[in-house]
Amino acid sequence: MGFAIRMENKLVAIFERVPGQTRAALVSSEIGAQELHVQFDHATSQIGGIFGGRIKAFHKGLQAAFVDIGGERTGYLEAKDVQSISGKNGKEDNDCYLSEGRNVIVSVVRDAISEKGPKLTTRLQFLGNHLTFFPRGNGIRISKNIQGKAEREKLFHVLEDKLDGRGGIIAHRTANEVSIEALETELVQLKRDWDDVLKVFRRMRSPGVILEPCSLEEQLLTSWSHFNVKQIIFSGYKPGYENNILPPELSNCEVIRESEFCDLFAKYSIDAELENALQPGVTLPNGARLFISETPALVAVDVDVGSANSPSQNSLELEVNLFAAERIYHEIRLRRLSGLIVIDFVDMVGDKHRNKLISHINHLFACDAVPTRIGGFTRMGLFEITRQRLRPSILETITACCSSCEGTGHVDLGIARGFDLIRQLAMQKGGNADVSAAVDVIAALNGPARAAFEALEGRLGRKLSIKADIEETPGGFQVINSSSG
Repeated sequence: MGFAIRMENKLVAIFERVPGQTRAALVSSEIGAQELHVQFDHATSQIGGIFGGRIKAFHKGLQAAFVDIGGERTGYLEAKDVQSISGKNGKEDNDCYLSEGRNVIVSVVRDAISEKGPKLTTRLQFLGNHLTFFPRGNGIRISKNIQGKAEREKLFHVLEDKLDGRGGIIAHRTANEVSIEALETELVQLKRDWDDVLKVFRRMRSPGVILEPCSLEEQLLTSWSHFNVKQIIFSGYKPGYENNILPPELSNCEVIRESEFCDLFAKYSIDAELENALQPGVTLPNGARLFISETPALVAVDVDVGSANSPSQNSLELEVNLFAAERIYHEIRLRRLSGLIVIDFVDMVGDKHRNKLISHINHLFACDAVPTRIGGFTRMGLFEITRQRLRPSILETITACCSSCEGTGHVDLGIARGFDLIRQLAMQKGGNADVSAAVDVIAALNGPARAAFEALEGRLGRKLSIKADIEETPGGFQVINSSSG
C-alpha cells in the first residue's frame, strides 16, 4: 500500500514567493506533494492574529456572539471558546462577558470562508521557541517526548515558580535541550508580550488588530516541525529571511536559497499535482476510482471499484477500501478538505472487514496535524469524518463559482429555456418585442421546439423574429422594448 504509511520518508518544504502571491508545498521523496498552499496578498490568513473586538450581538439560542474586529466581516465567538481574564468558565460568567457592546480581546482560529466570518476564541496563546504561554489558562504541561521523571519534575517546578499563578504553559520537547536561564528568559518575554497586548487594548477606541498574525511561512513551518523535514527551499525571498521563522525543531534542516526567482512548483512537478487537486476524479494505481465533491454543507467522497480485481471477491472490497482510505487521507491533506467529510466506501460483508478499515483509517489520521474526529460508519453505511476547518480548500482559494451555473455544475438545457421563451412571449399583452437569445436557445426553437414556436406565431397572428446573440451565456435570452397597443 502506498501513501500515508510512509510518512517518515524524506520531506522537503518548498516556499515560492512572487509579488502578490505565496505558494508552499510539503513534498515527499516517494509520494510527491502532501500539502499544497496558495495565498494571495489581498487575502492573507488572519489565523493567530490578536484583535480588540466589540460584541455587536449575543444570540442565546446559538450561545454565540457576533464580534466586530475591524474587518469586512463580523467574527463568530462561541460561548465554549470564551475564557475571561479571571480564567473562569461557565454559562453565567459567559453571559456577562458576552454582553452586547462589551470590548473583548480575541484571536482568530479559522479564517473567513465563503459567507462565514472568521471564527474567534478568547483562549489566547503566545508561542515561543520552547514554550507556549496561555495568559488565561492555568496549569503546566510537559511534552510527552521529555520522558525522564527527574527532568520533568525539575522543569515543572522551575516553570511553576516563574508563572507565579499567572496563566498556563506548555513546555515543548526542545525545552529540555536549553538551560533553565534560557527558559526563564523566554517565559518573561512571553508574559511581557501579553502585557503589551493589554496596554494596546486599553488604549483602543475602535475594533482593530492588536498583534498581526504570523506569516503563512511561519505557520506552516511550525505545523511541519513535527514531520521528518530534511530540506527547506526558498525562492523569491530576501537573504536571511528564514533566520527569524525557523522553529527550533527544524534548525538542523538543510536550507537552500535560490539566488534568483525559480519556479519551484514547475521544477518539482508540483504544478501538475495542483491541477489534479482541482479535479473531482482520482484514479488509483489498482484501477479503483475516487470521486470527490465539495459542497457548502459537506465533502462527499465516492469509492468505485473500477477495474480493480482480486482472486477473491470477498477480499476485493476490503482491498479496494484499504487502498482508497490511504489515497483519501492523502487527498484530504493535499486539497485542504475540512468540515464534515462523508465517504461512501464499497460495500463489505461482515463486521470484521469494517473494523479493519476503521482501524486503518484511525492509524492514517493519527499523523494529521489538523484536529480530526473519526465518526465511523453510520446506520446507512456511510463513513463520517470531521476535520477542523482552518482555511479554505485549494479549490475555494484559486477558483470561483461559474457565472453561468452559479456553482451548481449544471445549466438549463437549451430546449427548456426555449420553452421558457415561448411561454414568456405568449404572455405578452400585445405589441411587438425585440428578442435576442443564446445560440443553444435558437437551435432549440429551430429544432425540437419548432412546432410549438410556429403554433405561438399562429396564435399571435404574426411572425416572430429572434436574433442570435453569440455573446449571451448558454440558455440566456432577452425580451426588450415591449409596448402595449
